[in-house]
Amino acid sequence: MNYCLRPEVSAAVSNFVHYATPVEAAKKFINKEDLNNPGIYPSAEVMKRLEFQKDVGEATRIYDQIWTELKAA
Repeated sequence: MNYCLRPEVSAAVSNFVHYATPVEAAKKFINKEDLNNPGIYPSAEVMKRLEFQKDVGEATRIYDQIWTELKAA
């Protein structure tokens, strides 16, 4: 895990898959085209409007059960 979190390594992975990296220090190694792509790195204004999934705690078991039933149908 520590290896993957090295800025150069994280940037190399990000450049290959074209997904954002959470490693801030890696940004100086990211392709400029990807870094300037709002689909990969949304602006601060867009980030303020996004919704993030919250931990549902013990209900996770119920979600898993229902999802398993849906996939089996």
